[in-house]
Amino acid sequence: INHGGIQCSLETVEQPLTASDVYSKKFARPAHAMLEEEVWEAIEAYGQAARRAKEAGFDGVEIHGAHGYLVSQFLSPLINRRNDRWGGNPKKRMQFLRDVVKSVRDQVGLQYPVMIKLGLMDGIEGGLRLAEGLDVLAALPEMGIDAVEISGGFSGEKFINVAKGIRPAENEAYFLFWAQQARPKVDIPILLVGGFRTRKMMEETLESGVVDFISLSRPLISEPDLPERMRLGLQQQSICLSGSLCHPLATGQGIACRCKVDRSLREN
Repeated sequence: INHGGIQCSLETVEQPLTASDVYSKKFARPAHAMLEEEVWEAIEAYGQAARRAKEAGFDGVEIHGAHGYLVSQFLSPLINRRNDRWGGNPKKRMQFLRDVVKSVRDQVGLQYPVMIKLGLMDGIEGGLRLAEGLDVLAALPEMGIDAVEISGGFSGEKFINVAKGIRPAENEAYFLFWAQQARPKVDIPILLVGGFRTRKMMEETLESGVVDFISLSRPLISEPDLPERMRLGLQQQSICLSGSLCHPLATGQGIACRCKVDRSLREN
């Protein structure tokens, strides 16, 4: 469940809104601070989106709190310079997320699985630091979050959340260090995303006890059946080239693998 905030495209939103007025070369477009009623409207929208997902039959929902989207914009000192309910110090910058989780819980109940993808660190000057991100993480169980997926960085290839060229094993699991810092902070399940390409690395990471689940993104775009093929022993490594050509090239297009992948690498 996601709100783009400052990252909404020109084709879809005439005027992006975010936590505070933003005019920076770090971002493609300027954005205006949300009025109080607009913040509450967004909070309610998260809850209604969760309700629709549950009614549609989804097993759970994940709040997107990473990659420079709206939740992480409120968590980030670079963007959130408010001095009201939702800003002014690190604890108050968490309030938007608290209100979003409450809105979701009000709609889906206490037993329905609610996860979050959390950006532990912005990776840009003036942004959320790892220590601050770990404080957010430690507060998640009390908020009502059932599991957390570790990620970080603002969206876009110039930032740290989308690494390219992940073929050597040493390039895999590039957020593992962050997960190691996170593990002592919470006792809810931890999922880890970021550069997993081989069954060997996935199994080693799980066996370490640092995380409970492995998350995949780009490999599933090129091979939706990859987990099943690995389970059956038909394949040990994704054919994904990590070229990051998955995103739509124009409004109306869907996500798809556009790399020149050698599909003969699939063993059967």
